[in-house]
Amino acid sequence: MHRYSTLTRSSSQQASTADSDDEDESEDATPAASSSSSSSSSSDGPTAAAAAKPQPEKPLRVERLLANLGYGKRQECALMLKRRRVVYADSGKPAKVGEKALAGQLLLDGEPLDPAPPLAILLHKPTGYVVTSPEDENVTDPKIYDLLPYRFGRRRPFLSAIGRLDKETSGLLMLTDDGKLLHSIQSPARGIWKLYTATLAAPLTGKEAAAAVRRFGSGTMQLVGDRSPLLPAGLRMLDDVTAEVAICEGRYHQIRRMFASIGREVVALHRNAIGGLALADCGVAEGAWAFATQQQMAAVLAGPDLQEGIQQQQQQQDEAQAGAAAEDEASQQGAAAGISSGRRRKQSAAPAGAGSLQGVKQQQDDAAWFAAGAEASSSSEQISADQLAEESDDADEDDDVELLLDEEQSVRRYTSSSRWQKRRAAIASSLQRRQKQPAECAGGV
Repeated sequence: MHRYSTLTRSSSQQASTADSDDEDESEDATPAASSSSSSSSSSDGPTAAAAAKPQPEKPLRVERLLANLGYGKRQECALMLKRRRVVYADSGKPAKVGEKALAGQLLLDGEPLDPAPPLAILLHKPTGYVVTSPEDENVTDPKIYDLLPYRFGRRRPFLSAIGRLDKETSGLLMLTDDGKLLHSIQSPARGIWKLYTATLAAPLTGKEAAAAVRRFGSGTMQLVGDRSPLLPAGLRMLDDVTAEVAICEGRYHQIRRMFASIGREVVALHRNAIGGLALADCGVAEGAWAFATQQQMAAVLAGPDLQEGIQQQQQQQDEAQAGAAAEDEASQQGAAAGISSGRRRKQSAAPAGAGSLQGVKQQQDDAAWFAAGAEASSSSEQISADQLAEESDDADEDDDVELLLDEEQSVRRYTSSSRWQKRRAAIASSLQRRQKQPAECAGGV
């Protein structure tokens, strides 16, 4: 028997204002969820870790037991008994109509019966399957119940999905017929987070990634069409286009819409874990299923706290940003030291006398272009080429060398701009027009 009723949590933490708990979850209440509100108050224990008393399974009439487990209608199950297809496991004696028994006491065609409620199933959902009722005639696409035995879709209570994954999302999906368990896992108030891996269409790096981490975890992010902001979510970039996202609620296409709000499209989405239960640890291949054990359900309900994970991620992001800023500052200091030492070497190597400016003649011309461009863009004062030459001739040679070396760095930064060529052409045209003006006009006559 795969029973986990002892793992339910206290009723004080089962209240929630959110509608659902997994990405792309519908707001429609499932049959199992509708019963959770009435049964949530029956959980024992003052804390979330307290265990409720196990509820013993009650014997049922064999034909009714088979019908509840989905093996057929009650008349069909009675026919199975008459044909002696159902026997007791211990004695091999055929079961009769009207006898009461437990599911673990019977064999059908030599095989044990499925576990009685409460039951939980782990499914590795592939893409292309829709999470909906097996009786939904409006959906023509393959359903997740096509991956399960036919009788699972006919069980009573109904076997409902704990949250929904959209058609193009793959990964771990749980199903249960226990409304209390369903509410415990999908209620955001319980803090059971779900971990996803999202593949983006465009890279998300640098400052954009840091801003996305802060925005996802802020608790103030509100999507278009929603009436309330999202709960804090965790984000960690594995590489430029792959991200790990942790959420504890599940609004319609939530993760895809969260990335769309920052200008990124999600091209693939996979759920890796629910609470502390990772899909990789379940041993379930894609498209396969397995009964959930008590240990696995304990891992789901006792998973790590989402808020702690978000704080750790934000701390790691801050440390990474601080390290990057320190590296940038160190590189800038190294570059400044290199420029200063280069300037001293140039000043010590400069010859004295009239030929000392020959090596920087071209630099002087470039500096004149830079000075003229800066002057033309900042003021309307008219400066001719002759005036610039006179000011350069009157300057001291030693001062000229140091000034030109400083201007050389400015010229390099200025000419690296994409607007330099247009600015230079405009300045040249302006100087040519000024040189053609009559001398008396230049004097203000």
